[in-house]
Amino acid sequence: MNTASTNKFPIGLVVASFVNKCGNMGLQLLPMLLIEKQFNVATSSFIMGASKSVGPIASFFSGNIIIFLGTKFVLLASFILSAIVMGLLPFINSSFLIGVLAVAANLATNLFNPVARDLVKQASSPQDLKKQLAWLRTASNLGQVVSSAITIFTGKLGLIIFFMFDAITSVFAFIIAKLTIHLPALSLKNEAEEKSAPSFITRGYYTYTLLLAIYYFVYELGFLSFSAMAKTNFGDRGISAFGVAMIINTFLCGTLAVPAARYLNSAKIWIPVGFILTVLGPLLFTLLPKTILLLAVCAFLITMGEILMAVFSQTLLLQNCGGKMGQIHYGRGLTIIKMGNLLAGIILFPVVVYGHTPWSPFFLSVFIFFAILFFIPRSFFSPSISHI
Repeated sequence: MNTASTNKFPIGLVVASFVNKCGNMGLQLLPMLLIEKQFNVATSSFIMGASKSVGPIASFFSGNIIIFLGTKFVLLASFILSAIVMGLLPFINSSFLIGVLAVAANLATNLFNPVARDLVKQASSPQDLKKQLAWLRTASNLGQVVSSAITIFTGKLGLIIFFMFDAITSVFAFIIAKLTIHLPALSLKNEAEEKSAPSFITRGYYTYTLLLAIYYFVYELGFLSFSAMAKTNFGDRGISAFGVAMIINTFLCGTLAVPAARYLNSAKIWIPVGFILTVLGPLLFTLLPKTILLLAVCAFLITMGEILMAVFSQTLLLQNCGGKMGQIHYGRGLTIIKMGNLLAGIILFPVVVYGHTPWSPFFLSVFIFFAILFFIPRSFFSPSISHI
């Protein structure tokens, strides 16, 4: 279906994504900012929950927004919105305004991802989609390596520098995308084919989105826990300690994404393995005495799980829906998935950071994940190329 665009992979998108991710520490450091502002548990939980709640909403309407405004406009708007809110966040003391800005920041992030993946899908053949998405992940993760390196060397300077750097990189990403992405030449034929193609959702699609919701719940709660507990357990060294964890995560994800996509073919096998590794990281960190070494080991586990899951998660989601309303189907799928991120933000402080059983949500997730996996048809993991 996309044969005409296969040789027009959007390099500008990859470069813009790399530059944008070079400053992508702001949202990950939000728990630290809330602790630094000395907000109480209820206020912090409300802000985290509110900021994460925009994920499902933005995802649900992302397809409609892309169709109405156009992919390039939404892409550029996400960069500008991120630049504005990240530049303001560290200077605000009002919990209400911080909550509003955190919601806006998550809106920008959640609009960028479906737009970027849709551009890659338009530019890739079905056979190359998994590998091309891996290149996009590589650019994003290597960009975040730069961000994490800055965190390590400048962590003691405070949080302001990271939020400002996040804003600056978003501005540069906007400029690069504006100058290099030429959407009409990229997708004209593909758009005509999409309009004439019937819409479809493969059997097991919604069950699979529930499975990914559980995975992203564990992943999101894990890294948010690393961020908050690094601050509470290591004091001023917490920012640098979390930076070490993020460097391990992003460097390995960046360098191994393409090889993993090239050599791993069985989603039915590697998705459960990836989930087990992901849940082991935060589970061990909540059960064992907290040290920086343990933080690094747990970050390695969750990273290896992320690499395995990322090979198949979005590829299967994109391949098992499509046609005229494919973008809307994909947005609805992301909405279900983002509910996991929303739940993680809500329970972070009362259950994991200040709760008596911080390990309990990770244990429970294991049983739910494998129960859902049992009901997904085997055919879902090997979608027919003729549908794509």
